[in-house]
Amino acid sequence: MPYTSIQTASGPVRVRYTLSTPSQSSAKVESLDRSIPTLLLLHPTFISHEIFHPQFNDARLRKFNLIAIDTRCHGETSGSVPEGYSPLTAADDVAKFMDALGIPSCHLVGLSAGSSIALQVASAHPSKVLSLFLVSPLPSAMTPEVSEGMKEIYDCWEAGFQDMDNIDETALHDAVYGVLQFGFNNPASSLVRALGEMAFSSGLKNWTPEHFSEFHRACISFTKDAITDAQLERISCPMKLVHCAEDIAFPVELAQQTQMRYQNIGLDAGLLTVAHAGHYGTVTHPESINPLISQFVLANHGSKLSLPCPSLITSPFEAALRQAGWVEDSEEDW
Repeated sequence: MPYTSIQTASGPVRVRYTLSTPSQSSAKVESLDRSIPTLLLLHPTFISHEIFHPQFNDARLRKFNLIAIDTRCHGETSGSVPEGYSPLTAADDVAKFMDALGIPSCHLVGLSAGSSIALQVASAHPSKVLSLFLVSPLPSAMTPEVSEGMKEIYDCWEAGFQDMDNIDETALHDAVYGVLQFGFNNPASSLVRALGEMAFSSGLKNWTPEHFSEFHRACISFTKDAITDAQLERISCPMKLVHCAEDIAFPVELAQQTQMRYQNIGLDAGLLTVAHAGHYGTVTHPESINPLISQFVLANHGSKLSLPCPSLITSPFEAALRQAGWVEDSEEDW
């Protein structure tokens, strides 16, 4: 996977990213086809951008340029996570990343906390964003139950390192299992388990005791400062909110309240519900969500396009996921 370096207020950040075009699974930025839409996908907390394998592996979306990045303290992106790190900080990283590679104005696809970043990019850098497709966007305030669950995940991970001579991997795996329960309800499929193993391996590098404070800022307190009405008013592009019907953390009423808030500000914010999906529905229900992304992008690209789906594609994440235990078409998968 390629990297690019950006200079931020807190120092340099080396950003790992993946770029796929209709003809290349792992493409260089020079291969980016500027005549077709570009989608930039933003991952949630805890799990890096391999979570978008079901999108990069779908011909309906690979007719576009697809880009995904690791945010700070996730995957292979490196750089300090300062006090006050927030979706606005991450949004500035995204804008600098786009500038560094010359990425054109694009359609942002955010998942969970990735939606919070996408909103801030559209607010602070409106010329860079053509539309927002937000799956499981977080409410303006976390419920006490979710806040407590996030704290338990952090505490469990921290407990695993109490004895550095005998790291308790059971406690660490329990923390990752808590993440998978939050995102998937029942983390039974081989793909979900593989994503969990990749988060575990990444955490062993990124979330060690000397980086506990950064881990907390990047994953636990990251979204405590919700986007303000004044920031929302600067968004000028259309957006679609997607609620996953089996989301145990955030019921549909919260999604409806979010939509009403955005519409009252004057934003073009529609709301869809995907049946049977948990919080990270892009992983478990791509057959429902990916066509919605494609339709929304084509409807809001600004020019009429009729793009053929490529006949043969491979996911740039396939090898890493297989190494982590994913078995394609496993009977345990949906």
